Parts: sequence; structure tokens; C-alpha cells
Amino acid sequence: MPRHISPYMPLIAPTSLRGTLLARKPDGNGVIEVWQNEKWRWLIFSSQGNQALAVQSLMHREHHSALALPYMQALCLSTCYVQADSPRVLQFGLGAAAINRFLSAHTLVDTLHTVEKSQVVVDVCHSYFGFPANNTIDIASADKWLASCITSNGNIDSNANLDGQAEMESQAELESHATFESHAKADERALDIAIIDLYGDGTTPAVMQRDQFYRAVASRLKCSGLVAMNLPHPNTDETKTIFAAMRLTFRHLHFFSLPGYDNVVLLASREPLGLDRLKLDRLNGLLSLDLFEIVEQSVHID
Repeated sequence: MPRHISPYMPLIAPTSLRGTLLARKPDGNGVIEVWQNEKWRWLIFSSQGNQALAVQSLMHREHHSALALPYMQALCLSTCYVQADSPRVLQFGLGAAAINRFLSAHTLVDTLHTVEKSQVVVDVCHSYFGFPANNTIDIASADKWLASCITSNGNIDSNANLDGQAEMESQAELESHATFESHAKADERALDIAIIDLYGDGTTPAVMQRDQFYRAVASRLKCSGLVAMNLPHPNTDETKTIFAAMRLTFRHLHFFSLPGYDNVVLLASREPLGLDRLKLDRLNGLLSLDLFEIVEQSVHID
């Protein structure tokens, strides 16, 4: 498919954007800021010391559904590795809903449900960036939402967690997770893709370094489903711990490096991943990254 890439979609997002502050909202131990200039509007998460951690999301003001940040483009590669023509997607971490807008605008998914722990993030997204009307969202932390999936009534339990210290580690719940494959097969709500893009104070949440988290994610996926994650550089101790925890559930790992970025995008699955090149060709025509080159340079661990 010919690639018709508009000039507003940069290969590498600007690292020193200049603009006007639109909103500044306290959120837990940090601050959420929305900035804009004539072309861009962007979202920044700042630390408690008001140090800007990164541009979390970047939106062109005239083309809201375009994906500007390379790592988000790479996360969408997940749609090319699943069997379903219109996959059902679960997303942990909303940001400014850039992936939501892109996948929905190009009808690349059947359903997209997001789990976001911060009401402030949700409110800022609705007010300044927009959220697709056909998407759904729950306000809860990833671990509490996943823990709620194994309760009898599906309600979020304020005491439920995946930290290996409390209710999640009861024998009944461990047995429930040990049989997640049979549950996923029988569950009509089983999903094809889980996108995980969670950061706090510049690091990934501690729960992402625990194998219980990935067993719980797997319980919501089809056996052929996969996880797509944005992670720090693979040589960091943090990322190595995440890999070790994931490997207890997901045997097949694919790493995608991105030009100009230290972090990587990871695809993880229980079954071998098969690439649909027709899907890749279509997706490649919608994005600025050369996805074929990204795929060719990826590293597989089976």
C-alpha cells in the first residue's frame, strides 16, 4: 500500500516544545499540565517537585486522530499479530487518549475499553483532547480492576490488589489464576489485546514487576491474545525484573526498538506470534514510522 504521510506526523516527537499553559491540575503526588502552540497540544505529567517527566501525549490541533509519538505507533503493531480482523482491546493507562482516537478513527478494533486510575486524567482528556464516544472507561488502578475480574460479582473491591501480600494471594484466587486458560476459552468477553502504558514518577508501577499482575492480565485474554507494553530500556534492572515476571506467564516475547528513544515496545504472548503482513501494510500507510523496518529489526525471545 502506498504511504501518504502528512508532514504533521513527525518521526520523532519534539523534545523541547514551546507554548502556552492551558491547564494545571494537581493529581496525587504530581501535577498534570496541558500546553499548546499553533500546531500542537500536549500533555505533561510532572513530579512532586514540578519537574516535567516527559511529553506523555501529543495531538495535532487540526488532525486529532493522528498518532505523533513513535512508541504509540509501535504499540499499534499489536493489531497485526492477532487473529481477529477487528480485535477487542483492553488498555491500561489513558493519557490523552491518542491511541483511542487513532484506533477508533480507522476502525482497527471492535471494542476498546480503558482502565485509568486518575479521575483528573479522565477529566483533562475529555476537556482538552476528546474521547471517542464508542469507547468505554473504568476509573480504577490496574491491579484493583484486574482483581475485581475474579470476584463473583465483578465489582471493584477496595481491598483487592495484586501485590502478593493480601487477598489476591488466597488459595482460592491462586487456583482461579491457575485455570485462567479454561476461563478465557469459555468467556465470551475474552479479549485479543491488552495495551499497558503505565508510568508514575518516571518509573513503572511496582505491580508490573510481579508475576501475579501478568497472570491476571492473561485471565482477561484469549489464549491467542497478546500484551503490548511500553517499557524503559531493556538493560535497566527495572525492565529485566518485568521480563522475568512476564516470562512465568507469557513465553513468547518480541522487542521493538524505536529511533531516537531509549525505551522499547514489547509484545508478549502465550502462543507463537504470527504477523499478518496485509494488516501491517495497511497500518504502515497510516503512520510515519517505517513499521516494516521496525519489525525486521525486532528481537524475539521464545
